[in-house]
Amino acid sequence: MVIDEAIRVGKYPNTDSLAALAEVNSRTIQRDIEYMRAMYGAPIKYSPARRGYYYTEPNFFIKSVPLTEGELFSIALFDRMLEEYRNTPLEKDLRNIFGKIVQCLPDNVNVQANFLTRQMTFIPGHAGMIHLEVFKTVFKALKQHQTVCFEYRSLEQSNYTFRMADPLSRCQPER
Repeated sequence: MVIDEAIRVGKYPNTDSLAALAEVNSRTIQRDIEYMRAMYGAPIKYSPARRGYYYTEPNFFIKSVPLTEGELFSIALFDRMLEEYRNTPLEKDLRNIFGKIVQCLPDNVNVQANFLTRQMTFIPGHAGMIHLEVFKTVFKALKQHQTVCFEYRSLEQSNYTFRMADPLSRCQPER
């Protein structure tokens, strides 16, 4: 990353200045540059006139997000979880976040959750279609620590009853 940042600045660093910056020897820098070219397709060229390296594509940068194995597994879980939020108001935002995370990963890292079994669920049962206005109201109540008032009718009854719910309450069930 030190090499990428130094070249991206546009000051044409050479192997000696990069070695001093990274606190390694210049042969290590040469190997690292070859590695960057081979593994990341880095368009690095040496300018004899300026005596330093530059990117031939000015917008190039190495995508890098240092992840542990557990964090990579969590990303795969997130991919699997997205299926559980299909047709909910959260689906679009969750897919956008996931897309941004995946775009930051190096090209040689694939996030595929097909190794996770379909028996894994993140929401018990099918949530069905959630109306956007209802979702926004409940979400606002959660953020502002407000009680939600609504009319409720169970499947067995024909009449609605007035209910109040505190989304953040940890009330003990009545005995």
